[in-house]
Amino acid sequence: MCQFFYDKFPNHNAPVWIYGDATGGGRTAQTGKSSYSIILNEMKSYGVPFVMKVPEANPSVPDRVNAMNRILLDEDGQIRMTIDNSCQELGLDLEGVMRDNKGGILKTYKKSDPYFHRTHTSDALGYWIAYEEPVRPPTAHNTKNITIPPPPPYGRQHR
Repeated sequence: MCQFFYDKFPNHNAPVWIYGDATGGGRTAQTGKSSYSIILNEMKSYGVPFVMKVPEANPSVPDRVNAMNRILLDEDGQIRMTIDNSCQELGLDLEGVMRDNKGGILKTYKKSDPYFHRTHTSDALGYWIAYEEPVRPPTAHNTKNITIPPPPPYGRQHR
């Protein structure tokens, strides 16, 4: 991935922002280094600063899914992100990733399963979006036209 970045953007002069899964900061048994350490070491010769935009803890799956859904089509009907046709794996992910029976994202670790390649690219995009555009609870300034209806009468005994 680092080589791809070098090749694609040989004259990039601005800081590089690195987003991702909070578990990428943990050391692996294979290398004894974190994934982010490996990336930073590989790219330090690039000569630009790096900004780590990785949360201390991952957002919950529903929060990440809601952030993605909102950026693709928000509550005002605005499309806030479009996906280039060249991002074929991402398109397949966004169309094909399924939820598991616990409300999470269905994963498989069997390489022979055709679904094995799903979730990787949409997870990566989701960490970026959840970091920069999380769905936040309403605040006083964005709820001025919202009225809370009284609780419904059903479920109560009326005499």
